[in-house]
Amino acid sequence: MKLLKKQSLISLLLLMMVIMLAGCSQQANIETTATSTEMPADDFGAALDYDTVYIEDVPESVSIQIEKLIVNRGYFKWEVDGENYLLISSGEKPTGGYGIEIVTFGEYDGVYKILVGEGKPGKDAVVPQIITYPYVLVKYTGDLDVSEVYNELSEEFVLLDSVE
Repeated sequence: MKLLKKQSLISLLLLMMVIMLAGCSQQANIETTATSTEMPADDFGAALDYDTVYIEDVPESVSIQIEKLIVNRGYFKWEVDGENYLLISSGEKPTGGYGIEIVTFGEYDGVYKILVGEGKPGKDAVVPQIITYPYVLVKYTGDLDVSEVYNELSEEFVLLDSVE
């Protein structure tokens, strides 16, 4: 009886390892636009300091607005108690596997610019079949009026309208 339990436990552990390895290999099928860069990051000038934050790390008044804004492609800025928050959203996507990240945040000739990389699932990727809203949220200091946000294919993000 003890041998049977031991064999069952080993079989279960092996099965779990196979499942985990299969899931890891599928993640590698996500493609990003970074491989086809048309807009070089050095066009965005001197790099500025910022921190990527989570929605849980922002004031509640901001997080409520984020939930409404992420359905659209664009960007929006808040200043709350001397802290600046900036949302950049890819908008609604038909499945999981999409993503967005800051490539560079810089100042060039007095203009504050951001370059983002947007990823999409590879053609063989197994992704959740649910609508998703990829976005990135950053926090920075200083009186920086971000006025240009682009992806690596030179597509411009628009300033989103405020929601209340």
